[in-house]
Amino acid sequence: PRSTLFPYTTLFRSSTAIEAKSLTAEDASLHEIDMLSRVSKISGEPVYYVGYLFIKTDGINDGANAYHWNEGEISLKSVMENISVGGEQKYGYGRLELVSDEQVAEDSSLFNLAGYEIKLDAEKPTLTLAANSTLPMFAHLEINNNLSDALDITGRIEPVVGRNWVSAQTGRTSLGPGRSLSTTVIGYEPGSIIKLKGSEQSITIGKFGIWHHG
Repeated sequence: PRSTLFPYTTLFRSSTAIEAKSLTAEDASLHEIDMLSRVSKISGEPVYYVGYLFIKTDGINDGANAYHWNEGEISLKSVMENISVGGEQKYGYGRLELVSDEQVAEDSSLFNLAGYEIKLDAEKPTLTLAANSTLPMFAHLEINNNLSDALDITGRIEPVVGRNWVSAQTGRTSLGPGRSLSTTVIGYEPGSIIKLKGSEQSITIGKFGIWHHG
């Protein structure tokens, strides 16, 4: 059930449009919004989104400028201080405020979970999965011909596709948010379970946080 993942923080809101003549629910207008509460329904303590943003030491380059986490006229930190995620944003849902940031130490564990060691000395961030371990997945893992038989994965498969911002540098006339579809990736969804059969394995973190193996 959808509520078992966050049983103490999930809220549901239902609404419908009203047919003016009959004052009854309009056909096909009933919908429900699932959301995470800002506080725990048990303890009353705040609920936080926790994640990683990996940035190369020379910054993120868009072809015209290089953007760094906390440097320059426009820093990535200033952009991330207030963002919106998810749907129904026009009603004020999904607003996130940055309350803390800290640099990841080399060889630390992903979310302090034993079995996921973070390596930052390669071209892309790499996770080293401990031998003979059983671990949950925190992102989509792409399914391709390089996926090793050493990974025994249990979970659902789904396509991963999004809408991208189209800038003037692309040469396209239709600019703005959501004007271009990203390349579709087929992958195991977050929450799937990885069981390693034998030696340790490496996972690289690519664009949009998608995991890759092999």
